[in-house]
Amino acid sequence: KQWYQRRVRALSGCLMVNPWNIEEMADIYHQALSMPFQERQEKHQMLFKYISKHTASYWGLSFVNELQRACDQAAQITNIPQLNIGHFLSTYSSSSRRLLVFVYDEALTQSYSNPSLCRPPSKLLN
Repeated sequence: KQWYQRRVRALSGCLMVNPWNIEEMADIYHQALSMPFQERQEKHQMLFKYISKHTASYWGLSFVNELQRACDQAAQITNIPQLNIGHFLSTYSSSSRRLLVFVYDEALTQSYSNPSLCRPPSKLLN
């Protein structure tokens, strides 16, 4: 979204329109066709200069970089801390009541439409 917003701001000389809105399309065509020659020439020069400098390669690379930044941010948000085995074993052995919950559906087995078919491999149970 941020990548798109930056591109829209960069092309501020453009006549922006929702191509699925017929009324907006008609209005923008009218606006473009009735625009004074001097204004059209200025917009054309400004936009031509911009797209000549910012090629498809530049746009593609900036989009990929933005995706990488988004992935890095997501990884930081969803980074699950590693289990401290020593602390776990100490707490486990000192407790008198224990409940262990293992979720293996789609983590250790393949996915089934019928959950009763989800069973861990016998190797895992031994």
